[in-house]
Amino acid sequence: MSLSKWLKTGTVPTRSPTMAGLPDPAKALSTTEALLTQAANDAVEEMVIGRKRKRGESASYCDETRAKIARYVY
Repeated sequence: MSLSKWLKTGTVPTRSPTMAGLPDPAKALSTTEALLTQAANDAVEEMVIGRKRKRGESASYCDETRAKIARYVY
């Protein structure tokens, strides 16, 4: 078996999507379609995950700062 024949008929390792609604590259009809689907899924996941923001340090106040805030609330 020659190397070029193996490269043309070898399977493409794909991952199933981690987010709901994305197409599964394992169900693609060709290797090109599987690679394109995998790349598109990776780009969408990176874009969506990049938008999530974790609450920062501003959510935790020390006792002194809480007392100052409470003075202005009432």
